[in-house]
Amino acid sequence: MEIEVVGFYPNAKKTKGGCIGTMQIYIIDFDMDIRGVCVLKNGSKYHFFLPHMRSTDGTNSRYPAINFANPERHKAFNRDLKAVAMAFMIEEEKALKAAQKS
Repeated sequence: MEIEVVGFYPNAKKTKGGCIGTMQIYIIDFDMDIRGVCVLKNGSKYHFFLPHMRSTDGTNSRYPAINFANPERHKAFNRDLKAVAMAFMIEEEKALKAAQKS
């Protein structure tokens, strides 16, 4: 699945959940634009979470706002998103460090 990162939008301040910002992605194969992909950083690793909704019944359940009906396609999407987004964030981090040095 061909995925392109359109942009990363860092949070202005630290958040409770550890989300360092959000990402906008474009799925070329489906002409689909997704905004609000949460980016978390734990040590040197990045984690990516698709937009979701919380339950309104008081439980701590999350429901995806975006889900492919075909489980194999959804698995492939998650795998490809992780690879593309991870590479993007590593380059973004390098650029930020280089800008801070100059």
